[in-house]
Amino acid sequence: MRRSIVRPIELLNQSIQQVAAGDLSTEDVAVRSKDEIGTLSTAFNAQWGFRRAL
Repeated sequence: MRRSIVRPIELLNQSIQQVAAGDLSTEDVAVRSKDEIGTLSTAFNAQWGFRRAL
């Protein structure tokens, strides 16, 4: 149970840290959950996809 909660947060945090450090090669965060973490990941992916398109 703990892993199903912590792992998606770790993946999202890793991607955010990469972007913050200037690494613009990060890929979308693959989170399948429909909870708040899934919603946050989807928002990150949407924002990041928009930024890559510029």
